[in-house]
Amino acid sequence: MMMEWLKKVRAPKFYRYWFYRQYMLSKSLGDDDSNYSSAIGSSFIFLAHFLILMHITLNGINKGFSRFSFLNLRSYHIVLLLGFFLLISYLVFIYQGKWEAILKEFEGESRNEKKWGHVFVVMYILASVLGHFIILFWFTEP
Repeated sequence: MMMEWLKKVRAPKFYRYWFYRQYMLSKSLGDDDSNYSSAIGSSFIFLAHFLILMHITLNGINKGFSRFSFLNLRSYHIVLLLGFFLLISYLVFIYQGKWEAILKEFEGESRNEKKWGHVFVVMYILASVLGHFIILFWFTEP
């Protein structure tokens, strides 16, 4: 009864699509456990988004708060956060075969939708990388 709510937990559509794209890439590279590879990749995306939001919030909006810097993060901080996001990734993508429903959701894509999907994913990757650099240079004091 307590775990019943976990069956209903779903990732936002963008993350589901991202998972689907990672799954298809892993599968095309011959990975037998593409669902786990995709969940691990998604946890890295969650971690990156969390760090960006944390950096913007603590440095850009609330200047009076103690300064957060990527330079202050130690390796054990990253490992703990990644472990937390691996758990979240497992719960929203793997738990009770949710990944199969995600594959079914996007498997009927037309050729044009697949092309635009690739374009959006590449644009997202480029924007994320550029966003990291903008945040590092804009919000970090000299």
